[in-house]
Amino acid sequence: MKKLSVFDLDHTLLSVNASYRFGAYLYRNKEISLFSMLYLVWYYIRHKAFGMSLRELHDAVFKRMLIGKSLAAIVKYVDPFLDKILPKTLYKPAVDRLRTAQKENHIVYLISNSPAFIVGKIAERLEIKRWRATTYGLDQQGKLCGVECIWEGDDKADFVKKVSREENIAKENITVYTDSIIDVPLLEIAGQPVAVNPDKPLKALASKKGWEIL
Repeated sequence: MKKLSVFDLDHTLLSVNASYRFGAYLYRNKEISLFSMLYLVWYYIRHKAFGMSLRELHDAVFKRMLIGKSLAAIVKYVDPFLDKILPKTLYKPAVDRLRTAQKENHIVYLISNSPAFIVGKIAERLEIKRWRATTYGLDQQGKLCGVECIWEGDDKADFVKKVSREENIAKENITVYTDSIIDVPLLEIAGQPVAVNPDKPLKALASKKGWEIL
């Protein structure tokens, strides 16, 4: 019997937001300016506290910090960044569930709205073969020119439905782990929804619905 386990990244497998931490790392390495770093903080606060959508957040951060930059120049910082932060920011309860799912041969997906150049490296280190993340367009010089794909809650849910149909996996054999109220559409298609380090709205909803809180 096939089983599917789907994991979010930020505040789920990790106790932090990888994109935000990577922005701070780029600032410390003088790849972005103090002005850009302050904008990153402001956009992150607006997203978390004032309802700025994921699309608005990604577009604003991209235009302020990434547009016109060489992807290769950014990517070279990812491995040193992960060497520094990953060991101390993995959220053990969620990682333990990941390891159990892997040992039991579940189909495992990591689906995150963080940039693919970060998520892919983390997936590799966690031995996750299947993953999806935010992608960016490149111009002919290999410079970042636009946001191509963002994985919001509905997008994640539609993708997991597609996978479950293709693999003939019943709802009761789908487990989803995430921290955000944005991912409610994804949680609702799982037989075993798990709220990991949930934000306040998700914690309230999980308590009301009797979902597991990790």
